[in-house]
Amino acid sequence: MPRRNRVDPWGDLHAVSARGLFTGNRGCIVDEREQVVRHHRSSTLWITCLTKFRDWRVPLARSNRWTPIFFLD
Repeated sequence: MPRRNRVDPWGDLHAVSARGLFTGNRGCIVDEREQVVRHHRSSTLWITCLTKFRDWRVPLARSNRWTPIFFLD
């Protein structure tokens, strides 16, 4: 089952199997059960990164850490 970590151009999160080219950072938006508990629309500013960098791997959901969300492109 896909995670709800894909974001569309309007800022809404979706659970789809499509892969994005970029990842975005809006802070921590999940709890310890990996459930979305905070909406990320507090601002229009985004931190955007490539999804692949030096073979680094980032966990997809950790409480009290930033939650990577991916752009549908």
